[in-house]
Amino acid sequence: MKLIALCLGVCLSVVSLTANAASTTYVRYQHLGKISYGKLVEDSIYPLKGDIFSDSSLSPRQVSVDDVSLLLPTKPEKVFIVQAKKQADKAKKSDYQFFFKLPSALISTGAPIQVPSDADNIEYSSSLVVVIGKQSKNIDTKQASAAIFGLTVGGDLTETNWLQHDAHSLRAKSADGFAPIANEIVRGLDFTQNH
Repeated sequence: MKLIALCLGVCLSVVSLTANAASTTYVRYQHLGKISYGKLVEDSIYPLKGDIFSDSSLSPRQVSVDDVSLLLPTKPEKVFIVQAKKQADKAKKSDYQFFFKLPSALISTGAPIQVPSDADNIEYSSSLVVVIGKQSKNIDTKQASAAIFGLTVGGDLTETNWLQHDAHSLRAKSADGFAPIANEIVRGLDFTQNH
């Protein structure tokens, strides 16, 4: 197996720069054998009691980031990718492609990506990752915005030879580790504005 590393530092910097006083950063971590969520404030994590996505309260105690193992920000059941096709004529309505990634494609930022030995042509791009915090189905745009818990950044790796030759995109986009993702979820960012 070949090894490659993907750095999301530039994307993390962009998310950090757009964060404002009203934004809050959360992490999922393991400490003393227990997996928890917490609010990240500089180098300290304030553990959350309850469910991060619905009803939680902040613990007054804190733990240092140096004393924990940061994990993927969630344990997702489904991973969807929506990719806008670039159009020469901007007056035309944008077309979108939808892809699915297996949860096993997700790895934490900085973890080495084990590239399969027959993967010879890998392309990658950075992505804005939307974390959905409510179970939703058949909803309108306003309800969809309300279902968004927060944002993070990630990478999207694709083995283009597989993409051209396979009947579908699953293998080309979902090999283990083909979706590195930041450890933080940021709430309170205005993602509706074009910057």
